[in-house]
Amino acid sequence: MRRSSSGSVRAGAASAISEMSYELGVALGIALLGTVHTVLYRAGLPDLSALGDATREAVTESLAAGTPALAGTGEQGTLILAAARDAFTHGMQITSLVAAALLLLAALTAWKVIPSDRRS
Repeated sequence: MRRSSSGSVRAGAASAISEMSYELGVALGIALLGTVHTVLYRAGLPDLSALGDATREAVTESLAAGTPALAGTGEQGTLILAAARDAFTHGMQITSLVAAALLLLAALTAWKVIPSDRRS
């Protein structure tokens, strides 16, 4: 939209601004949704005080880091791993709902703000 409404002399600047805005939006979106997921994952973890420091740090960091760290911890590790998987899944589900809500908000904002010839 921005590029087509500008003159040919300013097309390069308009394209650069459009591209920069897109990249900034992507980076901020990933940061926001990643933070939401991490907070939800960590909040859903069970009590990890019985684990060693390195194992506890790995499980708290991410499911990918926690899975191999819990491999040799016996039945307790198996239970914690199952709870960590549940926390990860729950965090992903809520994060997906947040992303859908933000997408809906963006669509409604665009519908209201961007002029259209079809509306009277």
